[in-house]
Amino acid sequence: MTTLERLVALLKPRGYDIASFPVDTPIEKLGLDSLEQLDLLFAVNEEFEVDLPLDKWLEEIEAGGAPITISRIVDYLEVWKEAAP
Repeated sequence: MTTLERLVALLKPRGYDIASFPVDTPIEKLGLDSLEQLDLLFAVNEEFEVDLPLDKWLEEIEAGGAPITISRIVDYLEVWKEAAP
């Protein structure tokens, strides 16, 4: 199972059907309010036993940087998985 497939499988039962969106979709465009966005990100942290760099990403967004997208989460998880002992 790919990281994206695992992410889709994790989030669909929680009501987040991310499979129907392009992977470059910012999470705020998924129809989620800010609390639901945090819930989604914390669910990823818990399932993958990782700490997504949320503070860093939010600082980048405030400075006009790239939004948090499905592909950004998957890319981070892939790099993290390769670096894990």
